[in-house]
Amino acid sequence: MAAVSARRLLRLQRHGPQRGRRHAGARPHPCRWPGGLSLRARKAPGTRPVGDGRGRRPLHRHAVQLLPAALHVEAERPGVDAVHDLRRDRQRRGGPAGGQPHRPPPVLCRDQPEQDGGGCDRRGGGGGGGHADRGVRGPGDLSGARPRARRSRRRQRRDRGPGRVADEATRRREGLIPSHPRTRWRARSPRLDPVPAHPRVLLRDRLPPALVTRPINIAVLGATGSIGRQTLDVIDRNPARFKLFGLTEGVRSTNREAPYFVHGQAGEPEFDTKVEAMVTDPRCDLVVVAIPGARALSPTMSALRAGKEVALATKEVLVMAGALVMKLAGEKGIRPVDSEHSAIWQCLWGEERANVRRLIVTASGGPFWARPELDLDQVTVEQALNHPRWSMGPKVTVDSATLMNKGLEIIEAHHLFGLPLDAISVCIHPQSVVHSLVEFVDGSLKAQLGRPDMRLPIAVALAYPDRLPGAVPPTSISELSGLEFHDLDETRFPSVRLAREAAAKGGGHPAVLNAANEEAVNAFLAGEIPFSGIVSAVERALGAFPGCGGTLEEILQADSWARSYVRQQDGIRPVG
Repeated sequence: MAAVSARRLLRLQRHGPQRGRRHAGARPHPCRWPGGLSLRARKAPGTRPVGDGRGRRPLHRHAVQLLPAALHVEAERPGVDAVHDLRRDRQRRGGPAGGQPHRPPPVLCRDQPEQDGGGCDRRGGGGGGGHADRGVRGPGDLSGARPRARRSRRRQRRDRGPGRVADEATRRREGLIPSHPRTRWRARSPRLDPVPAHPRVLLRDRLPPALVTRPINIAVLGATGSIGRQTLDVIDRNPARFKLFGLTEGVRSTNREAPYFVHGQAGEPEFDTKVEAMVTDPRCDLVVVAIPGARALSPTMSALRAGKEVALATKEVLVMAGALVMKLAGEKGIRPVDSEHSAIWQCLWGEERANVRRLIVTASGGPFWARPELDLDQVTVEQALNHPRWSMGPKVTVDSATLMNKGLEIIEAHHLFGLPLDAISVCIHPQSVVHSLVEFVDGSLKAQLGRPDMRLPIAVALAYPDRLPGAVPPTSISELSGLEFHDLDETRFPSVRLAREAAAKGGGHPAVLNAANEEAVNAFLAGEIPFSGIVSAVERALGAFPGCGGTLEEILQADSWARSYVRQQDGIRPVG
């Protein structure tokens, strides 16, 4: 029910007889208040009290005293207001206006809690109903109209306009219609996006906090290599967390004792049998694969079949049979040890895969990137093994010089993180402080920075999901000044292009790429071919390969074919 302010009533009393008449002496309309305001007498049983909480303001006390006690004044609002009145009437009665008698609200008892005022102002003192002293009154009883402090015109209610606009300007179709009495506060769920389970690379949010009840038994495959020796160093410095369970040795010795000790070369029947027994032992918890080259594929798959956690440092395993290896890994996933993939892995902890736009793998450039005047045909073995930043084995160091390692890392990242090949790029970063970056769909970048020390990614893989204090010395902020990033010149270093093409063809082509590169690097280290002949041999092998399927037997056959082809082809010439 619309309220009539005291100022309006005083104006009507003062000027009412002269307004709303057609000519002097005419009688006023029997249903109109002097001044043109329409009156409507309402029946006592269905009377709605003044200020009943339906968006109508109660009459002021001094305004009520000016009205007849038996009448309830309601402003007639034709036009748009009448349409809204009809809509509210239909919603309230459940049908067309006037279809059913209006049911008066129940009277609140003293022990009944006060109800919400239908979505009206909750700051107290508003015109909404819902309180016990605003229940149904008898006909002509206006005692429920409570006195109301006079408000400033500038002060507005939360959900409506100025209080007097709807009353004083109805004849000009002005004012605001009361808002719908909806709920003002709604309960909402946190709406946190879960981390997807595919691709199956372990994410930190998917594992419970680590409860270290006993040292983790670790088997190290390839303990005499660079990664193997640094893994043993991390184990020795954390005896409460890690225990050396087994290791494999080649020509050199580590002078270590362990429950399992295997001496020999991968590929030998006796060696492979002992390694399989070690990685499938129920007491073994984690297997670190650091055997270089394709020989690491068989023990890696044996460990995965036994359900062991695998920390993989040999990228050739995923290059040759990435789809098969990731399928065997299942929900356990694979912990990358390679510095670039470990950096991407850490950047993706807690992130949703759909928000990743691309991966940026950094490359130091090797010893020859900053020397464009150097003739690659004249590069010696000593020059190729002189890496400016990293201390690695001979095969990996030569791959860094040809940048073939970045081509292999693109294929490895494709299988580990499930992104397409065109979403993985390479940039030259000579300082080797930023190990890799992840670009997200909103344009932001996340990078992992640290010293060029392989003990850091090894410690991350062994202690996941925790971090080992003091794994490497902290990086000073002053060391981050002067960082450089450059685009890769694929014309001078075509290895990355060849790797993309082989991965796009699939089947046995990645295995041919890897096998041909291994044989060509061995030939270069033996002085049989020049440095520039490494990439040339790989390109010719890929062009001559007839293709095959993607089963394990076919992949191994492609690997054997590529090795024989590189050894027998006429294009490889000895160094003169």
